[in-house]
Amino acid sequence: MKKQRTLFQTLFTLFLGGVALLLFLFSFVTLTLTENRFDTYLTERMASERDTLIQELEAAYLENDEWNEDTLEAMNWGGMQAQVLFTLYSPAGEEIYDQTESMMNGRGMGMMQGSNRLATSEDWLEEEIPLTVDGETIGTVALRYPGVINYSQEEEQFLDDLLFILVGMSVVALGIAGIVAYQMSKRISQPLIETSRITQSIADGHYEQRLAENESIRELAVLKENVNQLAEQLALQKAIRNQLTSDLAHEVRTPLTTLQGTIEAMIDGVWEVTPDRLAILNREVQRLARLIQTIDQLDDVEQEREALQLEATDLFELAKKTVELFSIQAEQKGVQLTATGPPVTVPGDADKLSQVLTNLVNNALKFTGSGGKIQVAVVDKASEVQVQVTDTGVGINPSDQKKIFERFYQSDPSRNSTQEGQGIGLAVAQSIVLAHGGRITVESQEGKGATFTVTLSKK
Repeated sequence: MKKQRTLFQTLFTLFLGGVALLLFLFSFVTLTLTENRFDTYLTERMASERDTLIQELEAAYLENDEWNEDTLEAMNWGGMQAQVLFTLYSPAGEEIYDQTESMMNGRGMGMMQGSNRLATSEDWLEEEIPLTVDGETIGTVALRYPGVINYSQEEEQFLDDLLFILVGMSVVALGIAGIVAYQMSKRISQPLIETSRITQSIADGHYEQRLAENESIRELAVLKENVNQLAEQLALQKAIRNQLTSDLAHEVRTPLTTLQGTIEAMIDGVWEVTPDRLAILNREVQRLARLIQTIDQLDDVEQEREALQLEATDLFELAKKTVELFSIQAEQKGVQLTATGPPVTVPGDADKLSQVLTNLVNNALKFTGSGGKIQVAVVDKASEVQVQVTDTGVGINPSDQKKIFERFYQSDPSRNSTQEGQGIGLAVAQSIVLAHGGRITVESQEGKGATFTVTLSKK
């Protein structure tokens, strides 16, 4: 298996490597641009010295109306300092003055050789330029000057100092970047390491584990919150499974005990086989059948979306039919049951939506006492429709309202023995509503009843 690096190592390496690359590119570009600018400056200055020498030669001729050797000798030193050597010819091509011969006395040559700015001899350029005064040709000058000039000691020292400063700044910046990279990598990786540890603990079945949510980075805070919610949901599901196991064992044990005792008594001849005793056995068998049917519905909860048969469905018609279905039970219990609202059509599965309303009204009847009221109201809104089932029953504890849509959850376990069902009716209802792209919510106060609202889109 390929060796994997930690998140801290990856972040630290990427951040520090990126900073190092940027510093290198910045230093390289700065030094290169500086050297190129120096070269351009020296080349332009050499061209300027050449043009200046030509202008001075033309001005010297114009001043004396002829070539003056003393004047040319004075210009000789200026040419050497400017590193431009010249030979002057008359219009007829005769040599008038050669700066090279003047340098042969040793003093001028020593000046030229002592400067480290001069290029090697093969790098020198030569050109001939005619000299004119008032449009009249007065001669020709042959120029020799360096094409590429070496840096002076001062210029080389400047570039060395610049390189030293850039390297020094890069080292300091890299050190600071290393500290920042370390702190940043630790700041990001530490919460993720802790989250990974907690999630592994949760995966091992320790659902009580929680992450501290004092996090200032939004994404990490959301991650921690989601992990904590996952742990809470898993803990809740575990508690529900344990409760379900207990409830199922209790529910199965009672009819089986009754069946076993009655049948054994009949076999032993203690009890006579009578229609009444057979009816008792039949009722217990039916209890077992209802229990098994309830368990079978679990698969339906997971398959609602695939099972939908969508068609134009009038929700008010469904509400009226549901009220009619429970009207006798409501009347016997002394509960007023009504349906209100306008006819509104939505795309939906009529049978499934009817099952939702049946579950909601059935639950409302269970927990609404004599003299209470249950209203099924259809509310038409701009782009959606709401069906509200409101009762004046016992209400739901606030701590239970977020859990009642969980499978097998019952908000009042103490009443299991008197209320039918195993706590999956609301889970089934929610599954059907979600399959329709809708939502189901509950609002309730203990002792004042509850309102379940199913919201569906018109499209």
